[in-house]
Amino acid sequence: MMNKFRWLLLPLAVLYGLVVMIRNMFFDFGLFEQKKFSSNLIGVGNLSMGGTGKSIVVDFLIKKFYQKTNLSVLSRGYKRKSRGYILATSKDTPQTIGDEPFQFLSKYPDVGVAVSENRIKGVRSLENLDNQTIILDDVFQHRWVKPSVLILTTTFQRPYFSDYVFPVGRLREFALGAKRAQIILVTKCPPDLSDSEKFDFLQKISPKSYQQVFFTKLVYDHKVLDYQKREYPLKKFKGKKILLVTGIVDPQPLVEYFENQQLTFQLMQFPDHHRYHSEDFNRISSTDYQVFTTEKDFHKLIDIIDPNRLYYVPVGLKFFDSNQEKEFLKGINISN
Repeated sequence: MMNKFRWLLLPLAVLYGLVVMIRNMFFDFGLFEQKKFSSNLIGVGNLSMGGTGKSIVVDFLIKKFYQKTNLSVLSRGYKRKSRGYILATSKDTPQTIGDEPFQFLSKYPDVGVAVSENRIKGVRSLENLDNQTIILDDVFQHRWVKPSVLILTTTFQRPYFSDYVFPVGRLREFALGAKRAQIILVTKCPPDLSDSEKFDFLQKISPKSYQQVFFTKLVYDHKVLDYQKREYPLKKFKGKKILLVTGIVDPQPLVEYFENQQLTFQLMQFPDHHRYHSEDFNRISSTDYQVFTTEKDFHKLIDIIDPNRLYYVPVGLKFFDSNQEKEFLKGINISN
């Protein structure tokens, strides 16, 4: 239940929500113009301030399409120390382009990864490189560009329709903003989600006639990878002491997975997009534990932790049946 004292901020939340709603109305009525492009633009975003698995969705899309089309990814580059448009190269770091873009660049070096606060400039620059398909990362509130299809991510545990606008809740705008999406992707569902639970959830979403809703779950590999991308089965670490270091919004699914795998571990949790410093190194190095982390955090920890004791846990997105995945991909409509 939401902290009752936060409801004292309700007037501020209503004011904030109304300002954003008026801005959206200016776009809806054409007073603010959305730029359309010839490229196929796949927009991915959320109503919440994070933790909906958006980056995992982008990773899923890259994996599915990068061999079928000239594909690139455009992001703002949240918390990067640079400004302006940057087409990432092997010389870039999480500091120059941001955590998620660097993760995409490291995992898919043949895919163009760019960052820009100005999405119009970013798309134009990528189109000049003959990019046929551009994934727009975290674009739901950045309405100056018109995506070909807009995907809204929301978690099963904390859906947008049960949340409220910041600072009372974690929404960036009122829940009615969900109507802009053509696809609503429900993430982090329980592995044993029943048909009746799906039905109840759909009733609460009450999707529009033009909207498709899909349910997905997180799938962790039964292995970890090191800095040379060598794979080690998780069962190899049973009975050993593990320090699980996370700098993400919601580490609970990963914690539950480790518990289900009967691993002996301690959680060291940092805020999302945390920049690791020497004090963090001292905390992490104060034990002789094997250090496990997320793929996003791995690229930042590799510079301060002995790489021979550092591993990351791959995670992916999975639909509950293959037909649903096919329908989702069909809805995006990328030709071979």
